[in-house]
Amino acid sequence: DWDYWPDGNFECDFTVEEVKVTSGLMTHYATIVGGGDKTGKSNADCWQNGKRATRKCLGVIFCANQPSCQAFTRPNTKPKTLEKQLQGSCGTCGSELIHEPCDVRSILWKWERGIHFRPLGLLVGPRGVTGPGKSVADISDVLLNKDRIAKERQKITRGADGGGDAFVATFAEFTTTYPDFLIFHIFGPVTVLSLQTPFMRSKLVSKNTLDEPINGLVNDAAHGFWKERNSLLMITSVYCPELFCWVPGLMSFTNGASTNHFKYHFMVLFERMAFEAEEQDIPVTDELFAGVMDFSEAERGGFIEGFVSFWLERSDNTRNERELLEAAALLLRGCREHFRAGVTRISRAGAIIPVPRQEEFVRRAVGLLIFLQQYPGWSGGFEKNMHLCCLIHGER
Repeated sequence: DWDYWPDGNFECDFTVEEVKVTSGLMTHYATIVGGGDKTGKSNADCWQNGKRATRKCLGVIFCANQPSCQAFTRPNTKPKTLEKQLQGSCGTCGSELIHEPCDVRSILWKWERGIHFRPLGLLVGPRGVTGPGKSVADISDVLLNKDRIAKERQKITRGADGGGDAFVATFAEFTTTYPDFLIFHIFGPVTVLSLQTPFMRSKLVSKNTLDEPINGLVNDAAHGFWKERNSLLMITSVYCPELFCWVPGLMSFTNGASTNHFKYHFMVLFERMAFEAEEQDIPVTDELFAGVMDFSEAERGGFIEGFVSFWLERSDNTRNERELLEAAALLLRGCREHFRAGVTRISRAGAIIPVPRQEEFVRRAVGLLIFLQQYPGWSGGFEKNMHLCCLIHGER
């Protein structure tokens, strides 16, 4: 969410809808907007080629009678009116007014999918506990010019963003440097690269059951993590009691969100879990793979297909494909937070839910979760229904 009092050295992307709702990423600070380069286009397909604009913070005006008087006010944006403003007195106690300037600038790139925002951190320096850190201007006086900084930064980023032979060479070097990190890869219309360390694998399987409801796996795909918007970062996480937090057990890059993409992720996951279980003398059973995920049809389909493929390749398998399909569906549990988020998103679609009935829709949909939790036996014979069983609370 956009903070109307932005603070710190951060970088973020905002959609067209978010920009509209926030009145163009409005801030409560007094700022002046400067022009950008003439080559950028507001309909560019990547933010680096978008239309650039800058905002300069004008600081704050405070009462000289501090700490007795804590009056603050915004400075006027025009030099003449600012000078006249400072000639006045504090509206609270009548004391002199002092202007504390601020030279922090932020840059906004407008492109076809919204705005890319970040402060001019390279010149000001990264934010630290005691104030901004070292600035690139410490390297050379020529870097006092923000346009020169942008040019030098562009040389570095473009050099690192090579394609073709450069990518192949970089990828080969990466796999040579970290031979055990990339555990699976497939290139083509469906491209998947799965990454895992021995520590990550060891946490996927445990002989002990934790007291709290934090056993099992949590699967989720992160959209917008990569530069290419269609690519996803698929993560299967497990709770680590030693670190008191959830840690990744398997990470996969996928160039899409189809069932086939997720199938490879889950198939690799099950194979690595089975390997680790056998190392720890733990029986490889269906319950070992129980997990929670969002309500994505493709993710569920990928989980089931990966589960079936995994067992069909094992010599100790005694079930046919139909039996494996039914067993896989019973291992899935839907994430309640994803369900609630989906309810909220649908309720805001006026073409689907009329505005006067949106509140009632949310109340009834969320009420279904509460009902299933209070009356778990109600589902009865419906548990074989793939979507309904995902809503039923799992006992782990």
